[in-house]
Amino acid sequence: MAPLLQEKCISCHGSSKQKGKLRLDAPEFIDKGGKNGAIVIAGKVADSELMNRLLLPKSDEHHMPPKEKNQLSEAEIKLLHWWIESGAQYDKKVKELPQSAEIQPLLAALQNGSAEAAVTPSIWPEVKVGVPDAKAVQALSAAGAVVLPLGQDNNFLSVNFINVPKAGAKELALLTPLAQQIVSLRLSGTAIGDKELNALVELPHLTKLFLDGSKISDAGLQKLQSAKYLNYLNLVNTKVSKAGLMHLKNIKSLREVYVFQTGIKGEQDWQELKRLLPKVTIDTGGYVVKTLVSDTTQVTEAPPKAQ
Repeated sequence: MAPLLQEKCISCHGSSKQKGKLRLDAPEFIDKGGKNGAIVIAGKVADSELMNRLLLPKSDEHHMPPKEKNQLSEAEIKLLHWWIESGAQYDKKVKELPQSAEIQPLLAALQNGSAEAAVTPSIWPEVKVGVPDAKAVQALSAAGAVVLPLGQDNNFLSVNFINVPKAGAKELALLTPLAQQIVSLRLSGTAIGDKELNALVELPHLTKLFLDGSKISDAGLQKLQSAKYLNYLNLVNTKVSKAGLMHLKNIKSLREVYVFQTGIKGEQDWQELKRLLPKVTIDTGGYVVKTLVSDTTQVTEAPPKAQ
């Protein structure tokens, strides 16, 4: 489960930051748990706080990851469920554990880079690209980036600068030799600003882009206009405003934009963006939670409040 935890959990629960005194970057830390005790009980999914937190509504303050962060997919949650149910073992190989017909393809995808590829293959561009240059991948990894393949039937790559908060133009230049292969790029929490986004123009197949917590502004978004495959964009905790998002109106592939804690203000901004981007789900991070008679929970999105 190490790749999954690295991708979705380590930014808050790793060597440099431990929310709730919890680390998830090594077996001994996972077993130790956090300030409230153990989070994984081997063989007992229902008693494992890790799973309970993942399954809470995003509006719940105890939900993990926080609603403004990248969420685990259905496939990734199923894999964690399977791992805990199978004994939460670190020293056994995957092939030594019992696998259902449902779990087998998810494990295959995870072993080849990401469970994401098993459940959302349709978002990746329908193009063929060559095998990534091994030296270029090594150079990115040496700079601290996490480089992962995204499936068995393509040569696409995911690049994550989560461990390089001071990443700048020098580090982004390392993307160029892999421009054809990179479809997912995470610059969350880095020092990247508008000027550095010039490097992204050279990534013709960029599909998922995480700029949350970076230094970008409206001017930077203007440089994404040529990203014809862009499907997902995370702008949480940035200075972008309605004016910046207007630069994206001609990107026909765009489907998800996350704008919690940005310069988008009030009902008027919200309505205008919905009109300009009618096929895009614009997530403001504000939710209204309704308790139904059936005791189920329905989560609906609320427009941003005027500031």
